[in-house]
Amino acid sequence: MLGAAEELLRCCDPAGALSSFEEALAQAPDDPAALSGRIRALWLLRRADESRRALADAIAAHGRPATLLVAEGTLALGLREDLVHVGIMYGSEARDDPAAYEAFAAAVTLDPADERARRGLATAHRLAGRVAQARAVLGEAVRELGPRPGLLVETAWCAHDEWNLDEAISALDNCPDDVEAMFARAFVLMQEDGGLEESYAVLDALSRRLAEEPPPTALLVQQALTARLDWTERTYNQIPPDAEAEPLRDVAERAGGLFRRALETMPDLPSAQCGLMYLATYAHLPEPDIDIEHATSSGQVESVANALTERGDFDAALAQFRRAHSLDPLIQSPMIGQVSCLRSLGRVREARRLAEAALAARPRDKWMLSELGALEFDAGHAERALELSASAGLRGAVVHVMALRQLECYDLAEKHAAEYLGKWPRHIALLLELAWCALAQGDHAEALALFGRALEVKPADESAVEGQKQAKRLAKRRLSGLRPPLAWHQPNAGDTSGASDSTAAAQSEYLADLLPQGVPPRLAGRLTALIRRQAAIDQWSTRLTDAAAGVLVLLLLPGLLCASWWLPRLLGAGAGWEVSLGVVAAEAATLALLVWISVSSAFGEQWLVLLIILTLAGGAGLGTVQWRGHGHPDVGVLIPTLAACFAAGSVWLIVALMAAVDGSVAAHLSRLRTGDPFTHLVGDMVDLLALLEYEPALVDPAVRREALGLLERIARGQERVIAEPLGRQRRRSTVKEPTGRAFRHHVAGVAAATRDLKRSVLSPGHDTWPALRTRLHDMLTATVHARWDLLPHREPDPAAKALLVRLLSLGRSLLVLLVPPALLIALQAFHVIPENPPTGVQVIAYIAWPAIVLLLWLDPALAQKVDLVKSAKDLIPRGSSEK
Repeated sequence: MLGAAEELLRCCDPAGALSSFEEALAQAPDDPAALSGRIRALWLLRRADESRRALADAIAAHGRPATLLVAEGTLALGLREDLVHVGIMYGSEARDDPAAYEAFAAAVTLDPADERARRGLATAHRLAGRVAQARAVLGEAVRELGPRPGLLVETAWCAHDEWNLDEAISALDNCPDDVEAMFARAFVLMQEDGGLEESYAVLDALSRRLAEEPPPTALLVQQALTARLDWTERTYNQIPPDAEAEPLRDVAERAGGLFRRALETMPDLPSAQCGLMYLATYAHLPEPDIDIEHATSSGQVESVANALTERGDFDAALAQFRRAHSLDPLIQSPMIGQVSCLRSLGRVREARRLAEAALAARPRDKWMLSELGALEFDAGHAERALELSASAGLRGAVVHVMALRQLECYDLAEKHAAEYLGKWPRHIALLLELAWCALAQGDHAEALALFGRALEVKPADESAVEGQKQAKRLAKRRLSGLRPPLAWHQPNAGDTSGASDSTAAAQSEYLADLLPQGVPPRLAGRLTALIRRQAAIDQWSTRLTDAAAGVLVLLLLPGLLCASWWLPRLLGAGAGWEVSLGVVAAEAATLALLVWISVSSAFGEQWLVLLIILTLAGGAGLGTVQWRGHGHPDVGVLIPTLAACFAAGSVWLIVALMAAVDGSVAAHLSRLRTGDPFTHLVGDMVDLLALLEYEPALVDPAVRREALGLLERIARGQERVIAEPLGRQRRRSTVKEPTGRAFRHHVAGVAAATRDLKRSVLSPGHDTWPALRTRLHDMLTATVHARWDLLPHREPDPAAKALLVRLLSLGRSLLVLLVPPALLIALQAFHVIPENPPTGVQVIAYIAWPAIVLLLWLDPALAQKVDLVKSAKDLIPRGSSEK
């Protein structure tokens, strides 16, 4: 009989256990074990005075045997707030940890085989915050007494109080049919992400197993707690109600009814009272009567603090949360409430210190991780908030997505928001975050749809209304396709605009294989977004080019018509129709030339030479006809002259428009590179590796030129990233070393070593390609992991010497350019030649020679031949050595 009574007491049925113990005492009134059981049953039923008197009488009659020491230790652990769990969720009133430890330790000494004494000692350690000692006691007890269900359940509670929920479930798996283990499993599953349905299933199985009237109080409370959690998730996460599920109001009223039924058997059970107070605060059910002035339960005081928080009285709520924490420092929820109130009051430093202290004791506490993540996000520390919210699971979902959006990782933000919305499709905060992500990327239609969904959930939401207005305004803006893409624009999924999308997809696939192991997820996400953004910029550049072509047509045709009317009058066409015919023929020749240039690739990169030749020929011809000619110009001279002039003007117009397009794109790229130099540095290395994917690539001069440009950008990026200071845009220095002279010398050496790779690109050999790719792979790995000490470096040239060399080179070039015009002016000043020299001499000195030098500068090899000073220096030693 005593064994069955102990099982009932352990399995959260103190009323049934009390009846069994009293029956045993009726047969053996002086049995210490029955007396101990009755005392503990009375204590669990919160009949505290009666239990204390019974313990005093038993000790007076029988002394302090092991069984009565167990009862004494149980009373020292305090009145439990909940029949199933005592720990970090529901504590105990008036707990005396030293007295409990002393009583249970003495009981274990007297009777080492007493399971209740061993478990009580572990519970005393756990409630005092000594979880490691509790685990040691339980481990020794399991080895000596075997894996008994009571010991396994206490092991699960140790894991639960450290937020090792998987370990707790694993411990309970060893006794799946035990009633206490089933109660514990249902409670632990409520704390897991997505464990609500499993908790319902476990409680349903318990209801079928404990088919009695009235149901046990512990079962009523656990069913009510699960229903309350169900109502909370549906309400605050806006889960759409299933057709077969209960309406939200019915779920809240069902939970309230279960709590009230539990209070009928145990009127002062704090877990039931707190549940009713929660539903009264948030679901607007009738409030229970709680004497807050004389409350000795931490949970009761905390429930009142929650009500004050909901009303916005954060100062009063903070005082009540602190009072609840002083009543039982073990419980975590008053600490979370304090952090939330301090955050709402703007006392961020106090809130952070409190949260970090709580996490030092329980690093896996998801509620506190979520609160600290929100604190860090409010303080502008998005990276730290991202790290904390990722550890908080579903409870940190909103902060996690917000931090990703703040860091402009829109790919990852949309991915995680879509995952969370798969569980909570009507979660208003996640819908808004997803909408703002779409708006930031320029996808106005998607943003409008998401803001509309958010307004269906919450019609009066100010953020959704403002976002919808902004999206509509941007969507209606004319010429929206010519606007530059936003910082992290991604093309629409349905946009099939050609090669840029396919190139971006190919590069995205190649990126995964190219990057080294251990790349931070944020960097990988930003690189993927960078590839998509480059594709978007290519599309934008194409649209600008098409628009420039349209502008060219709009300007060129009216210009030619005006020339047809104006030039004959300027050139004296009144005497005949030949001049008018010549102008029309010149215009036709110009159009034919432009069409030929547009469809022909013969000129390649020599368009600048063609432009200069057309300009000089047209200008000289027109000047000769206008100023030197006498009478009407000959049509045979007029047609090529005007054709050259028209073509030069048209090409200059094309060059101006293309320069405007290229300048706009370059300025946009420069702003983006300034905003995130590290990602662009890694992206340049990836682009260079992709460019040199095949060994024959370096044979192509165009590939070599592009590789040289990428190497120069990489070198500049290294100089900037390694020694980047803390800026206004929350960019942090990549390294911690002070930027002193030695460090700047090292940075310059790294960039100089990168520029040395240009020699391999300019003169590739048979072993250049594999060596170059190996070097680039090593550089990429060191850069991704910020191991700047592993980057190749060399001693850079002294700055003064390099500057002197550049100045001398510039001086020699200017000297070559200015010698003929200066010589002509000097000869005129000293009257060596007439003041009005022949026109041919002036044309050669002032026009032809600068044009020739300009053409030679376009080719570095030819420029060395024009550099007379340097050539002379090179010739002198050669001549002297020959002698």
